[in-house]
Amino acid sequence: MELNQHQSVSILYDLAMAMAGETRPRPLATVMLQQMLLHTGCACGAVVIGGPGAVAPATHEARIYAAVGNRSLRALEGQPVPWDPEQLRRDPAGAPGGWFTGGAHYTHALPLVLPAFGCIVLFSPRAEVIDEAAKRAKVLFPPILIKLARALQLCLGNEHQQAALVDARDAAESANRAKSAFLANMSHELRTPMNAIIGLTHLLTDEIEEPGARANLLRVNDAAHHLLQILNDVLDLSKIEAGRLTIEQVEFSPQRVLDHALGLVAERAAAKGLTLVREVAPDVPPRLVGDPLRLGQVVVNFAGNAIKFSEHGQVVVRIRVDSTDADQLVLRVEVEDEGIGLTPEQRARLFQPFVQADESTTRQFGGTGLGLVICQRIAALMGGSVGVTSEAGRGSLFWMTARMQQARPAPVESPVATVEEKPDVLLARHCKGTRILLVEDNPVNQKVALAVLKRAALDVEIAGDGRQAVDFVREREYALVLMDVQMPVLDGIAATREIRTLPNRATLPIIAMTANAFDEDRRECLNAGMSDFIGKPVVPSNLYRTLLHWLAPGAAEGEPLATSSAGSQSVARAADDVRVGQLLGYVETLLREGDMRVIGVWRESAPLIEAALGPVAERLHQEIEAFHFGLALTTLLGARAGSRPTADQTGAVPVRPAV
Repeated sequence: MELNQHQSVSILYDLAMAMAGETRPRPLATVMLQQMLLHTGCACGAVVIGGPGAVAPATHEARIYAAVGNRSLRALEGQPVPWDPEQLRRDPAGAPGGWFTGGAHYTHALPLVLPAFGCIVLFSPRAEVIDEAAKRAKVLFPPILIKLARALQLCLGNEHQQAALVDARDAAESANRAKSAFLANMSHELRTPMNAIIGLTHLLTDEIEEPGARANLLRVNDAAHHLLQILNDVLDLSKIEAGRLTIEQVEFSPQRVLDHALGLVAERAAAKGLTLVREVAPDVPPRLVGDPLRLGQVVVNFAGNAIKFSEHGQVVVRIRVDSTDADQLVLRVEVEDEGIGLTPEQRARLFQPFVQADESTTRQFGGTGLGLVICQRIAALMGGSVGVTSEAGRGSLFWMTARMQQARPAPVESPVATVEEKPDVLLARHCKGTRILLVEDNPVNQKVALAVLKRAALDVEIAGDGRQAVDFVREREYALVLMDVQMPVLDGIAATREIRTLPNRATLPIIAMTANAFDEDRRECLNAGMSDFIGKPVVPSNLYRTLLHWLAPGAAEGEPLATSSAGSQSVARAADDVRVGQLLGYVETLLREGDMRVIGVWRESAPLIEAALGPVAERLHQEIEAFHFGLALTTLLGARAGSRPTADQTGAVPVRPAV
């Protein structure tokens, strides 16, 4: 049938629009094949890539790229063509039994060349349909076929580039996972012997009185903590580079963060005869919303460097408001010293990984050069920046800015008595004879932990792996379990999950004591049902404080406590000794400070909190478990506003952690 001009234009328009609407190669081939079958009346067809004269693929082997129509023909996609291309070209009607398996009645075919790409083959059981299709193709299809061939070549090229990019991305992610696994293993392997070094040094320091020997032990202890700081810096940098370091948004006191940071470096400053000066500008709000842990990390790094590079004078640490905007402000932290200072060339080398001011500085003062780059990237994550002004021989001023939100005024808390006694003394007084289970497979770490715990007059039993721990907890009563994570037979995560399924063990305090130091390790421990987390190497004073919190929560206030031998009695003890208002006040305090122990407190006292808050307790629980402490604080404040009188309203002293 002859086509008039209108029909010809309509066919060309349909083909052009089909080609213009798709950029993916296989869908483009399929839709164009559908249009050609529609306008020629053929029954089925295939787009063939390759063959003699084809340039697009890297092979001359002809393969079916896309097929439409017959199911058997569609099943051949991606396979070599089952017909002889030369025979098809010479004799389109030369296959009485069909051109492909399953298409016996498709005896007639029409090949249409796609220049430098391959061809399109249309099939029909009727010779007259193929003859008419050939006439239309000769008149209408040549420019369409040329454009289609070019479009397919371009689309395939883009597809190959995208595939290469995906492969490169997968390779990079695989390398990053391998690096993370290596760092995790390295951290664990280093922290395990360091745990023995720090623990044994602590024990020997208390036992040895000879001044020279004690001085040597203190040097060993300082070296171990220095190595630990380097390890923490490497892990922090790896987390930043992998995009895994997150910034919390919780309420905190900037003055308290500053005091805590200065307390960590005060001993080093005093040892060198330096004076630490604290300056807080009057315009700094008492409460802010941000990440107190990372802010304190920067302050400690700046102050530590100032002490390291100073031999006399004072180190001034000040905070002030740089600018304000509605309910937000830019907080500025400055640390100024009277030390050796920096030349312009040295300043240009700062804030680069593994780079110090110069090699002589590294030889004289030590260090890896990681601290400042970590501070720089933390500041960037907090919406600020870092910098330095310095002159050689006249000291330096390092500064950092961070964007914070102003918090609403916190309720006035009742005064709490401060405790000067050492945590091991408090623990021995309130928990003498309390039976706890130590789960640890390393013999040296067993001896160190046993000696540290015995010093606090605790009754300690040891399990060498997770399976033993589950059996011991099933058969005996313990007030608390200290659980290593990486162990043979059954690891600490699996052991904790099994313990939580045992009768009357749902609230037994289980404290992870592990060399796995990543944030995800902490989350995995808490998600498995552990109550708290202590990283190795274990600092004895931190261990004592954590044990005080879980075994004697009122010890910091000097309350007389009866020692319980069963962890399952902790909820009952809370109901007897702590009013609902006190407990909620304690949870609120932990949420304001972003203290991870709030998860353990919740798990220990969930029935009491749920009874007090009703349906809102489930929402609060989900927010705490997801580490959304800011949202959880808002939920708790709203719930407390409509609940029974709180500790603040009744005048009761809020329960405080012993640490």
